[in-house]
Amino acid sequence: MSNYNIHTKVDLPGVGENLQDQPNNVLLYQGNETYNGTTPFVAYAPLSSVLPNPPQLNLTEIAITLSTALNNTLPISSLIHLLNIQQDLIIRAEIPNAEIILGNTVTVGAGPSNILSTAIWVLLPFSRGNVHIGSPDPVDYPIINPNFFIVDWDLKVQVAIAKYARRFWAAQPLGSFVAEMTPGYGVLGKNATEEEWEEWVKGSFSSNSHPVGTCAMMSRELGGVVDPKLKIYGTSNVRVVDASIWPYQISGHLTSTLYAVAERAADIIKAESGL
Repeated sequence: MSNYNIHTKVDLPGVGENLQDQPNNVLLYQGNETYNGTTPFVAYAPLSSVLPNPPQLNLTEIAITLSTALNNTLPISSLIHLLNIQQDLIIRAEIPNAEIILGNTVTVGAGPSNILSTAIWVLLPFSRGNVHIGSPDPVDYPIINPNFFIVDWDLKVQVAIAKYARRFWAAQPLGSFVAEMTPGYGVLGKNATEEEWEEWVKGSFSSNSHPVGTCAMMSRELGGVVDPKLKIYGTSNVRVVDASIWPYQISGHLTSTLYAVAERAADIIKAESGL
C-alpha cells in the first residue's frame, strides 16, 4: 500500500494472498436428438475415482514455489502446514476433489438443443495466487493473479477429470447417441498423450469464479487475517463476511455455505450487542 501513499493501519501480510480459484474446462457433445432440457446432473468424486494412482506430492517443493509466487508474504513453514492438511483431506479422508456437471446446453436452461455439455474442475487445487490494489483509486480494478496450474499436480488432476468425462460419454449405450465436438477426436485422438491433454486443458480453461482464501480465518502466525469472530486482527470493529475468510476451497459450490457464514456472523454480532 505504501506504493500508493496509503497509510497502513494494521500490518497483515496475508491480506490478498492465498487466493484459490478453480480451473474450468468444458467438453461438448452433439446428440442425434433434440432435448427439451433437464436439471443438470452433478458428480462430486474423490480423487481415487478419477486418478487412482496420483503422482507423489512434494509439499516442501510446492510450499517454496508458492511462497516465491506470493512474494514471500506467507512463510514456507505455514504453507507446509496448510498443504499437509489439504493433502490429508484429499488422500486419506477422500473428500470430493473433482466436480463434473452434465447439462443439455452450454448455458443450462437455455432451451431445446441437441448440444450436451460437461463442465469439469478440480475442487481443491494446491495452486495459490493473490489479489491486490493496482492504484489508490478505490473504483479501479484490482490486480488478480490466481496462478492457475502453478502447481503441476493440479494440472494432472484436471487432465484426469477430463479423461474421466470423455470415458463417460463414450461408454455404451450413451456413446451411440452423441458425437464429441470439444475437444474432438481430431484435436485429441483416442491415443492422445498426457502432454497433448495438458496443452488442451491449459489452452481452453477459464476461471470457475469461485475465489476464496484472501482474508483467511486462521492464526495470525500462519498468515491469517480474521479471528474466529470474523474480526480483522488488530481491529475492534472491522469484520469480513464473505468467501475470502475460508483458508481452503470447499467440495462444492460456495453459495449455501456463504449463507451459513452470514448467519453465523449475524449471531456473533447480535450476541456482542446483547440482542
